[in-house]
Amino acid sequence: MPDHHIAPFVPPRREPLQTHLDNVLLTRQHPWKYTLWEHTVLARPEPGAFAFSPVAHIRVPQGDQCWYVELDSLAFIHWHPALADLPATMPVPEELQLALLDLACAPVQTAIAHFTGQTFEFSEAAWGPAPVSSPVAALTLSVHAPDAQTTTPPFAVRIHVPDRQHALFLADRLSTLPLRAENNLCTHLSAEVSTIAGSMPITIAELADVQPGDVLLPQDYHAAQGTIILRPCSWRSENRESTPCYQDIRCTIQDNQATVVAITRTPKESAMTTDPSTPQTENSTTETAPQSTATTADTATIDTGALEVELCFELDRRLMSITDMAALVPGYTFTLGCDPLAPVTLRVHGTVVGMGRLVDINGLLGVQVTSLAQPGGQDAGL
Repeated sequence: MPDHHIAPFVPPRREPLQTHLDNVLLTRQHPWKYTLWEHTVLARPEPGAFAFSPVAHIRVPQGDQCWYVELDSLAFIHWHPALADLPATMPVPEELQLALLDLACAPVQTAIAHFTGQTFEFSEAAWGPAPVSSPVAALTLSVHAPDAQTTTPPFAVRIHVPDRQHALFLADRLSTLPLRAENNLCTHLSAEVSTIAGSMPITIAELADVQPGDVLLPQDYHAAQGTIILRPCSWRSENRESTPCYQDIRCTIQDNQATVVAITRTPKESAMTTDPSTPQTENSTTETAPQSTATTADTATIDTGALEVELCFELDRRLMSITDMAALVPGYTFTLGCDPLAPVTLRVHGTVVGMGRLVDINGLLGVQVTSLAQPGGQDAGL
């Protein structure tokens, strides 16, 4: 039996300024391109916490403060023409690696100066992590060269911003970049998005027996553990050939703020069809051989009560513009707009079947059914 005890949850701390920088960065068009040693290099944002072990850093003085740039690999030095023909596993002297790192910074300095209108001089490349005591914010980029002849994997670059003034300056400059959008055709359109606190599998027979006052015990009630699921409610035509799927956007919660951590796509079950155009397998036949009366009686109906469906506990459902929906990428933070532990709507495949509220029964987490939806549109409640 699954453990339904309410586990203590400590939300991850998100600094407002860091959140603002991440949001501005993620909503700009990317990847960003520049040329290094005749290779086209692509850089894209890499938000959120992940394993980052810096092997080298660069000091970037700015007035009486210092920015720092950390790298988790220097394997890209093999992109240099002088090393291009050497095996990537061949050791390169450490002094030469740092010298090539300094050399690689030249085009980056030029691009940053053009972008910010200020001079950023990269200096003092050294091994190990940067001597950062308490940076205000940090931006992480994933960098790779798709046209490089070597098999160098992407590497991460982390930029440490020393104080609030520099962070606001960086956010202001990033906001001048074009927004990330393919075109403006659908920016005025909206779609429904469901905010799901949890879900559980339930059979049709079990659902039919549910009465107001009953307590359901979901295996996974995300909201009590500090996460919620956003699920766009897509409509699918019967003529569409593609397999429909749920696009679940998992978010962590801190106060009234939610941060996107992952997006998963789960195929829905395909509906059975009696369309004669439905392809048949090699061994299938279009006509069924005559059966005995007893056999026909046994198979005349299926056990619909044994069918299993997903019962969702929905906190909210609202319209969201396509533009706002496109911004929901890992690392993006937004205002949730509802209480994660508020009463919920019980839905099965989008259809409302009742209402419920979260209850604690001697340490067991459950959802008590407060009312059921009736065919005539009236609710039967407690």
